[in-house]
Amino acid sequence: MYILKNAVTSILRNKGRNLLIGIIIIVISCSVSIALAINNSSESLIKLYEEKYEIEATITFNRQNMLENFDPANSQSSKENMNDMFSNANSITSEDIDLYGNSEYVKKYYYTMETRVNSTTIESAEISSNEFEMSNNKPGRENNFNNVTNGDFTLKGYSSIESMTEFIEGNYTIVEGEVSEDFSSNNCLINQELATLNDIEVGDTITIVDSNDDSLTYDLIVTGIYEEKENSENSMNMFSNSVNMIITNTNVLNEIKENNENLMITTTPTFILTSSNIIEDFEEELRDKGLNENLSLQTNLEQQENATSTISNVKNFAITFLILTFIIGTIVLLVINMINIRERRYEIGVLRTIGMKSQKFVYNF
Repeated sequence: MYILKNAVTSILRNKGRNLLIGIIIIVISCSVSIALAINNSSESLIKLYEEKYEIEATITFNRQNMLENFDPANSQSSKENMNDMFSNANSITSEDIDLYGNSEYVKKYYYTMETRVNSTTIESAEISSNEFEMSNNKPGRENNFNNVTNGDFTLKGYSSIESMTEFIEGNYTIVEGEVSEDFSSNNCLINQELATLNDIEVGDTITIVDSNDDSLTYDLIVTGIYEEKENSENSMNMFSNSVNMIITNTNVLNEIKENNENLMITTTPTFILTSSNIIEDFEEELRDKGLNENLSLQTNLEQQENATSTISNVKNFAITFLILTFIIGTIVLLVINMINIRERRYEIGVLRTIGMKSQKFVYNF
């Protein structure tokens, strides 16, 4: 066909320009491939991180809402008001958590319960006044309210293995015995330092006492001894922060709560959500189910976004680079092709002028 022969001749005649077109096409193809690879890799990394670190939501005090009701002119009355609000907000129960966790937005949930107790069989580790002051000033410890329970020991109960995040993350490790999988029996774990001070071994029984009612006692069997990972913040302290912490299950705390409703027990739930897009819907559902106005939903979404921000930036850069490459490459190729088309139209016009029939441009007769 004549048109093909003429096209080949045109290509050979304009070697430089056609070589430039070839290079541009190769560069565009490579750039697009690299940008797509970076984009896919970034999406995979973000998805992998989200699967490994799920969206966790917990219920915390809405301090801003509580402070809005504080009247400096009548501090005593306002303090009593805040005290009542704190008590009401802190009265969340395991039944409430089961109600909140029964939601289409929740994959699974667990919770911890914490209170202060005394003991008739072991003595607490003595800490210096500075250490005591520092421990009382930790975030989340509400010592400025009158009805906060005081005791020598912190009794902390977990609802399941999954809720034992301190052990899962490696902050606490078992040095003797084991973590009992029975979350309905009266068993416990104690700190290694506390065990050494009181000569406690695995299998021993300790007795804890309700800090508000000495007549209420509970026997716990020690199934394991743990130690806390050394922290640079308390390296100057004689004991670790958890030295006086006795770890058990929520069944024990619920029994204590049933026997003494006036005992202050802090319940902290953790909900694993199905997606980051349903946080507002889940909080609205909690309000409909009766969540106290002085409580709010807090998630680790910001932490996840900060952790994946660098990867997201790389992904956005790859997408931007891909779009710019397409735009610039398309403009350059359009300009070059327009020039080629103009030249070919000129050639065809000349050939038609000298008498060549139009069929010869397609068929070689």
